[in-house]
Amino acid sequence: MNKNLEIEFITKSPDETFSLGLALGQDCKGGECFMLHGTLGAGKTCLLQGMARGLEVPQGIEVVSPTFVIHCQYEGRLIFNHIDAYRLDGAMDFDALGFDEMFDDKDSVTAVEWAEIIDSIIPEPHIEIKIELLSATERLFKLSGEKNIATTFQDTITAFGKFST
Repeated sequence: MNKNLEIEFITKSPDETFSLGLALGQDCKGGECFMLHGTLGAGKTCLLQGMARGLEVPQGIEVVSPTFVIHCQYEGRLIFNHIDAYRLDGAMDFDALGFDEMFDDKDSVTAVEWAEIIDSIIPEPHIEIKIELLSATERLFKLSGEKNIATTFQDTITAFGKFST
């Protein structure tokens, strides 16, 4: 991937992490693929719960990590595919389940937790999100992708971030 741009966001609480996800979801136009990396408890699911709300998944729908079912699909203004690759043996498992077809759907947004497990089949372009724990509540989010992410996520950048090339 040609990672021309990296945007950094620091959140100081789960509520701020949720709000960052909300802003990212609101900025999505369809066709975005997010690949998330971070340790257990880093905030991947919290971020994606916010993203689901930004994609207008109804409040009454509980958005949870699909660790055991691997994939959950939610309907909002765009379809939101939430995949957790933690229990997969690798890219072949992912491919055999047919999830790779979601990457081409321009009417949906796809997010994969534990994306490093399917590294060899991650689509281009995609948006990578690396999460680092700074403290018990603070997180550093590094969002990287093609230069056009600066345009797509302009509102989020204005509200939360700084970026560098």
